[in-house]
Amino acid sequence: MEVKEIEILAAGMSGTGIVRLELRLGNSMLQLSRAGRGPSVSNRREAVAREQPLEAVAAASGEHFVCAPAVGRFVAHHPTTREAFVDCGCVVRKGNVLGMIRCGSFLREVTADVEGRVRDVLANDRSLVGFGQKLFAVEVSE
Repeated sequence: MEVKEIEILAAGMSGTGIVRLELRLGNSMLQLSRAGRGPSVSNRREAVAREQPLEAVAAASGEHFVCAPAVGRFVAHHPTTREAFVDCGCVVRKGNVLGMIRCGSFLREVTADVEGRVRDVLANDRSLVGFGQKLFAVEVSE
């Protein structure tokens, strides 16, 4: 992969909700991650080291993030009724559907993996999301 191609990928990430992009070509891997002002190229160890403090802070505050299980468009409402799956303040139980990810004609459910109250919806309806992107902030109930 040429440097110009990497620069185009990095520039394409700005203005989106995508914070990490991993591309594998044969035996090679490229990982781009964006934090703060813009994208930067990093290796896997640096990316993991940067993420650990954020998760530690969230765990200490009782907040949990439900993340995208796949790449695609975030769908915040039921496709047939157009009603939102959840809003801020909703109480959710483990396994409740919070939203969906659309990839082509395939819809994949985003489910709560903890019980608690939805504090914030972090993705806009119909926005492109990346694998592992934080979609919901949930205050974990004891």
